[in-house]
Amino acid sequence: MNSTTYRSKNSQRQPLAGLAANCRAWLLVVIVCIVVSSPARACPFCTSLKPTLTQRRAASRVVALAEFSSPKEKDANSRRFRIHQVLTGQKLLSTDDRPSLEVAGSDSPGTLAIIMGSGPAKSSLRQLRWTATPVDELSYAYFARSPSLRRPAMERLAYFARYLEHRDALIAADAFQEFAHASYDEVVQVEKKLSAAKLRQWLVDDAVRPQRKGFYGLALGIVSEPAGAKTTNAEFLKALIEKPAGDFRAGFDGILAGYMVSRGPEGIELIRKRFLADPTAAVGDVRHAAAALRFYQQFGTSEHGKLVTIAMRELLDRPDMAAGVITDLARWKDWQSLERIAPLYRQKEYAQSEVRRAVIGFLLVCPKPAAATALADLRRFDPAGVAAAEKQLAVLGATDK
Repeated sequence: MNSTTYRSKNSQRQPLAGLAANCRAWLLVVIVCIVVSSPARACPFCTSLKPTLTQRRAASRVVALAEFSSPKEKDANSRRFRIHQVLTGQKLLSTDDRPSLEVAGSDSPGTLAIIMGSGPAKSSLRQLRWTATPVDELSYAYFARSPSLRRPAMERLAYFARYLEHRDALIAADAFQEFAHASYDEVVQVEKKLSAAKLRQWLVDDAVRPQRKGFYGLALGIVSEPAGAKTTNAEFLKALIEKPAGDFRAGFDGILAGYMVSRGPEGIELIRKRFLADPTAAVGDVRHAAAALRFYQQFGTSEHGKLVTIAMRELLDRPDMAAGVITDLARWKDWQSLERIAPLYRQKEYAQSEVRRAVIGFLLVCPKPAAATALADLRRFDPAGVAAAEKQLAVLGATDK
């Protein structure tokens, strides 16, 4: 595993001293909530996050292997099942039952399925909400053997690692979702269970779903080098980064993040020069680069945080990305950017309400006296606009409470 020490998103922070500092910290949370609207996910580079089979199993009162035994009945969603094995809920269902359940689907008689029923504790079979997932012997064995949510994360991910990109589509999709739901720290802990050779192969295989490649790129930056490899993981990722491509590359943010995890300052500088400081860089690549930097600022090596901040400042020159960048810099307490951020409010290229609101938010949380002076100047320059921004911050802050 890469020898660099990573910061956990749950790492302890020093308590703020004084009422003013507490107020600034509270307002900072509000500003982040306003500008950064996407929900926090375990894997920031994994799209289409869905409940895994084990998560659904844990939330169900009844789980069983069943067989569609008759076509749909009068009710378009009603199916009759023959029960083969009950995994959960033996008091409600037995293998002698042949229940007729309202389950959406059009599978033909004889199809095996995992049926799951969820609902309140005193619900009857028919009152439960039912789902049916068609399976075969292979996918059912995978499901039946999968560790429960009560098992340690390392044990669970070690099991699912062997099924990534399995030939069975259901197994491959579910195993990937398990990693998509895992925290970064948990993935780091099981890096030895991930194959660098396979990750390389998946990253260049057109048959692999594009939405999975972001995670695979990040994972390649984490895992140990394969024995006897002619090219290091970092060199492989760099080649992918420098490969000419169109405006949008699925999973490119994860590939960039993987390169930074592997190379640290060298990776940050490459991303800064190639994408952030270059006005001709493709917009899609720039947005991927910003996402990768945000990830690394949270999880990367602490002594590299200043380099990430310097790189992100480059995006202040892009009006379409300024609101999010200003919020990032405030969240990272980059008060040195005050002289660049305060004047943006007056520039017509930055007249969007979200940018101006971000500027006001930055000035409100910045502890420098110059910030208070700049805010007072803007109140005289645009009293109505500044008042509206402050009011919205206050309203959203009350809602966030």
